[in-house]
Amino acid sequence: MPMESNSNNTPAFNDRYITIFENTGAGTILIDADTTIILVNSRFASMLGYDKHEIEGRVSWTQFIHEDDVERMKEYHCLRRKDPDSAPKNYEFRIYTKDKQILYIYITIDMIPGTQLSVASLTDITQLVETREALRKSEEKYRLLVETMSDGLLVQDEHLTIQYVNPRFCDIVGYDQQYIIGKQIKDFIHPHYYCQFDIQMEKRQFGIQEPYEMAWMKDDGTIAHTIVSPKIVSDEQGRFLGSFAVVTDITQRKNWEEALKQSEELFAKVFDATPVGLALIDMQTGMIVKWNKAFEILIHVPLHHKPAISIFDIGIIKKRDIQRLYKQLIKFNTISDYEISLKHDSKEYIAILSAEVIYINDQKMVIISLTDITEKRMLEKEIILISEKERQTIGQDLHDDLIPHLLGIDALCKVMIQELSKNILPLKEDVENIRQLLDGAIVKTRQFSRGLTPSYFIEKQGLSALVHELIQTVAMIYGITCTYICDKEISISNSEVLTHVYHIIQEAVYNAVKHSKSETINIVITETHKTIMIVIEDKGYGFDIAHVRGMGLKIMRHRAAVIGAELKITSMVNAGTTISLTIDK
Repeated sequence: MPMESNSNNTPAFNDRYITIFENTGAGTILIDADTTIILVNSRFASMLGYDKHEIEGRVSWTQFIHEDDVERMKEYHCLRRKDPDSAPKNYEFRIYTKDKQILYIYITIDMIPGTQLSVASLTDITQLVETREALRKSEEKYRLLVETMSDGLLVQDEHLTIQYVNPRFCDIVGYDQQYIIGKQIKDFIHPHYYCQFDIQMEKRQFGIQEPYEMAWMKDDGTIAHTIVSPKIVSDEQGRFLGSFAVVTDITQRKNWEEALKQSEELFAKVFDATPVGLALIDMQTGMIVKWNKAFEILIHVPLHHKPAISIFDIGIIKKRDIQRLYKQLIKFNTISDYEISLKHDSKEYIAILSAEVIYINDQKMVIISLTDITEKRMLEKEIILISEKERQTIGQDLHDDLIPHLLGIDALCKVMIQELSKNILPLKEDVENIRQLLDGAIVKTRQFSRGLTPSYFIEKQGLSALVHELIQTVAMIYGITCTYICDKEISISNSEVLTHVYHIIQEAVYNAVKHSKSETINIVITETHKTIMIVIEDKGYGFDIAHVRGMGLKIMRHRAAVIGAELKITSMVNAGTTISLTIDK
């Protein structure tokens, strides 16, 4: 660039080079060795918001430079004047405008040969830098999002080779990122899902993308269940280049679903098998939605042969009871042990009803349970009648047996008093008669008292003592030989249980006496570390169990149920009867 000095020592340029300098399209400046800006073009002045005359020959370029960049650029300035190749010719820096805004500048600078002047072309790249920074931040946010997202992310190429996975996907399958990348997806898919995967990949070739379920084999051998939501990557011609997919872990949900399924199956089995009548009823309509076999039997209506039926239309439950129960449910949401009458074919039954309001899918329902206690009530009444009969028998025995003994003693005592008043000593035979009558009265009183309160004597003397007296009484009154085998007193301390056991033995023995016509009755008690077994057997007539409806057997079963024991009755006509009672310890 030819130049010459003017009177102010400022280099002079001919018009042609000034025109080029002015119209370079970028901000251009000429810098002296002392950092003074000798010449600027309009583009540079406009960039910084100055007039040219405010800059040319008046200021150093350093006053425009950002403080964090100025020292570096000063070093370049000095190096360049020593050796033009020792300082960079292109770099970025920041510059202040007149109103103190910061611009990002890309500079191209070099020395003018044969001088200490340098010429620089400055391009405003502020928008580019801001865009680049925004892109960097966006990429950082995207990377952070991908790295921390709660779902797995997987990227594969057109050959189904894994190009990238995020940490969450690594957690799902149990492998580290370095191990996964570069392998085929099928290396991690559960074999049962190969076909599903192949179908999905075929769909990708036709641009079809849809969520699907996929299972993966984890590093520890367990299975991870997921939902895969794919997105196709293709070129401008629509050719498949690969895809990326969001992988959502649903293993826990799958486990819950399986547990729920098993729970529902178990509930259904329990619901259907329970001996208590159960029904689920729509609270609003009264329709019976679900019921079990026991409920069907109780209400004597084969619901499984009908469409849904209302509880109001069954007819076996009195409407006033239903209305009363309905009001109570509305008020308290629960009913416990409500006794109701059921009527079918002019026959009445007694049942205990309990109910609870529940919500299923926001629908108000009521689950009810019905327990038939008709036989229990009959047994209770029968036991009361038997007790009353026993009291009457005892009263009659007292009147007909014990009282005459006592009256005899009284008469003999009066005779002795009369004789003593006459100074006549009583005969030895008279005193012996009184003693014998007293002994008989004592025995009879003991028998009566033990019959009235066996539990008291069981606590005092044990079960074996009462059983021994029972067989002695049977032998004495009926002439039947009874044997009793028991190695030791059974290890039951609960007097209520022992009382029921005694009554069962007593009932079995007297049933044998009355009905079997057997000459012998055997009672055997054995005990192991788990159970106690009591067996009463005879060799009498026997009977057909299927055709016996006696109350005695029902009472024995009732007593066994009360103490949680198992009662078994086996009998054959002309082959005798065996009754066994098993009690778990």
